Amino acid sequence: GTEEVGPSGLAEEKALDPTTDLARPDQSEHDVFDALFRGLLQSSTDCVTLVDPEGDLLFMSAGGQALMEIDDIQPLLGRSWLAFWHGADHEAAQAALANARAGRSASFRGFCPTPSGQPKWWAVNLSPLAGGRHGPERILAVSRDITDARSTAEEVARLRALLLPFLNVPLEARRRFAPSTHRFLFVFFTL
Repeated sequence: GTEEVGPSGLAEEKALDPTTDLARPDQSEHDVFDALFRGLLQSSTDCVTLVDPEGDLLFMSAGGQALMEIDDIQPLLGRSWLAFWHGADHEAAQAALANARAGRSASFRGFCPTPSGQPKWWAVNLSPLAGGRHGPERILAVSRDITDARSTAEEVARLRALLLPFLNVPLEARRRFAPSTHRFLFVFFTL
């Protein structure tokens, strides 16, 4: 923000108004918000896409292209965003798109590998963008890569399943068998 002298005579912090404080005299309000939007997109670590109500891809952020390992987005523009999803995840994407088309935000989680085959899991949020009388003209889809978190959760589940039989052994036998292992298992299963 900017500092301004208030009624008390002390400098007070004033909130930034992007329509006045960030604008140069030769910039319109639209230019300021356009620059703000581009800055937000460039700083996002998510895959930000824009689709039309039918689900055709109109835009993908540079960060999204990097996450999806796409060198050239041009051949994919105008093609179905739904084609990225398969099986039950395709159905979840269709349902979320239908909700967004009806003017409601929607979300789902699903598996969508990169075009090069790299496995990726995503948490996807779809939001309708204001349009005409007949619904949104565009739909914003923000996809967060949750592959690492999912892999960690799967590994914890695998280890718990592996160690569960050990917990069925009577407590005294576990203590005699491996006192340090017993302490580890107690901590692990109370997480």
